[in-house]
Amino acid sequence: MRLMRTPLRSLFLSLAAFTALTAHAQVSLDFETAGQLTDNFRNLGPSNPINTQSSNGVANDYIIHNVPDASVTAAALLYDTTPGDTTTGTQSTFSVSSPLKIDFDFRATTAGSSIGIIFADSTNASNNMLALFNIDNTGTTDLVRFFKDGTVTSASVTAGLQSGSNQTASTGVDIGSAFGHYSVTLSVTGTSPSLTLTVGSQTFSNVPVSGDFDWANTTVILRIFDTGGSAANTTVDVDNFTINSIPEPSTYAAFFGTSVLGLALLRRRPKA
Repeated sequence: MRLMRTPLRSLFLSLAAFTALTAHAQVSLDFETAGQLTDNFRNLGPSNPINTQSSNGVANDYIIHNVPDASVTAAALLYDTTPGDTTTGTQSTFSVSSPLKIDFDFRATTAGSSIGIIFADSTNASNNMLALFNIDNTGTTDLVRFFKDGTVTSASVTAGLQSGSNQTASTGVDIGSAFGHYSVTLSVTGTSPSLTLTVGSQTFSNVPVSGDFDWANTTVILRIFDTGGSAANTTVDVDNFTINSIPEPSTYAAFFGTSVLGLALLRRRPKA
């Protein structure tokens, strides 16, 4: 009886492993529940930009980044499930032992506004990497740039030192009422990082020099910049924010190997 149960057990275990494998959505926020912004993000930059969560009462709520005056237009929102506690050790961090992918939808009302993700050292937010997208930067063409070591403090949020050259393209995402999609993946081998950014129909990449990424666990910061300043009705909006760890191909290979073995043993099992 034990021999007969072994194939089934192997198959069930491999299926359970696959379920865990594919359920790597570590963070998923649709902002349809009140408090998702304030419960999951801590403002690292100046308090001037007003970031709120809409309450339309239907399935289209999102983060609204609005600027009350022209003195400060950028915001840095750290993903942190304990936003009221500013102690470094309590920050929400993510392992970079596997590629880490961040996705969200966004829209902007002013050309040149930007949206990006900062991967930052949990002990020093100014030790970081940024994948930045400027929408309709020249009126029609979008701009993508990668940066490192920008300042992220309560007084200032800066991009930092540019890594690589400007990359331009028409992504199909334009200013207006429609949301576009932003997706960035960070992969780290040793201290050598690579960033892959997809916006709309275009994909961009950046491979900084070795040593640019020397922290094993990263924080995730949403950076928003509105070029509209204090002009009325200019915002940058963000929706459907997710953070996912991507299993390595070898992990999938191990699963399929176990599954095939389990199925083979089941087929060879003597009939009662």
